[in-house]
Amino acid sequence: MLEFMKQQRPNSKWVVDLITIATFYVNKIQAHPIGCGVTLPTFIKKNKAIISLAVNHGDKGQLYTDNLCLFRCLACYMGVGDNKGRGLERVAKEMFRQWREQHPTNEGPFEGVTLEELPDIELQFKVNINVFELVEEENADGSKQVVAQIVQRSHRTFDRTVNLNLYESHFSYIQDLSMYSKSYGCRKCGKLFHTLCKLTRHEKGCEVEVRRVYPGGVYHRTDGVFELLEDEGIHVPHQDRVIPFCAVFDFEAYLDQTNLPPSASKSSYTNRHVPLSVSVASNVPGYEDAKCFITDGDPYKLVQNMVDHLHDIQSTTFDALTDKYQWVFDQLDEHIQMAETSDPAPPPCDDDDDDEPSPHPLERLKDRFTNYLKELTVVGFNSGKYDLNMVKKYLIAALEQKDKDKDKDRSNIYFTVKKNNDYMCLKTARLKFVDIQNYLAPDSLTTSI
Repeated sequence: MLEFMKQQRPNSKWVVDLITIATFYVNKIQAHPIGCGVTLPTFIKKNKAIISLAVNHGDKGQLYTDNLCLFRCLACYMGVGDNKGRGLERVAKEMFRQWREQHPTNEGPFEGVTLEELPDIELQFKVNINVFELVEEENADGSKQVVAQIVQRSHRTFDRTVNLNLYESHFSYIQDLSMYSKSYGCRKCGKLFHTLCKLTRHEKGCEVEVRRVYPGGVYHRTDGVFELLEDEGIHVPHQDRVIPFCAVFDFEAYLDQTNLPPSASKSSYTNRHVPLSVSVASNVPGYEDAKCFITDGDPYKLVQNMVDHLHDIQSTTFDALTDKYQWVFDQLDEHIQMAETSDPAPPPCDDDDDDEPSPHPLERLKDRFTNYLKELTVVGFNSGKYDLNMVKKYLIAALEQKDKDKDKDRSNIYFTVKKNNDYMCLKTARLKFVDIQNYLAPDSLTTSI
């Protein structure tokens, strides 16, 4: 799929970053018959503990096609034939005939036995059957090692036990389990053991397939202010949960060639981008017309004028939203009054005279809802990479200066979200700057407009 996506690129400058809107269907094949002859890999052929039983030595070494590998394994266990698997046919076919007589419903060509049928075969021939497989794994240094894993363990308690090796759809006979493998791996967690006994003891208590530890715990979506209001029985319709107001801005710059930083061995400066003008528009009643601010030579004053104008827009939106959601504040006040009446706050302790009492959770929810309505989203196009980087030293100072008397104990910049040199979000108490490009699929400017 990755190669297919690479072929869809317009040119080699594009890099596949993420594949979305894709659904993968994995259908597990249930009760797959095992019995056909296959070409075994070298690490199985050279294993002295295994009698492969994949080829018919009486037929010029051709692969078996009768799907009787399980019954040949049982014949090997009974001591029939040699260590090459020759001389097994008569006994293997007789055991197969007995099996078919006990299971007359299996009509048609015999395709092999499934793992689900092994318990019935164990019961008929009074033997325990354990199934293993060998997996070739690559180490960190590039070397390879063969690890044995348990595919199916018998739950019978007969006196005789047959051990089988499974490769794809073929059973081979394990004549000496002690020589079978030097490493045994857990199929659930992948941990390796030197002996089968230690693996058996481990698997009894192994409950997880893969154990992953996430610092801080796994991600849980945080409830928004409207979900918290819903928990208190205050339902805000979904169509009213979106703030309809926003503002947009765009800077223009001129190139200044004076007072440039000194050139280095691998870099040189030819121009400096200096703010020339900024346009601000919104869909707020009274501020629909775009307003353009032009510099008088002081970039800080230009940015400060923009910030003052945005705060004027924000004050208007907050007044309008407060009137719209006054019914929410009224219900919150009723809940707070009922909570204080039924559960009055305890008197402060003598040791906590200087500490302010902790506000009620409903008071905190009211403050959170108020702050949500105060926020005006300010949108730019490519502003995270260009506009905000160009004016950040003036913008940060202007935002810090605004309302500093109201928030003496904390910075007016609540948080910033950056990705490399891209300002994805800049949040203050009343404004939130975002870049619309972070919410659009890659495309041309003409198509976006």
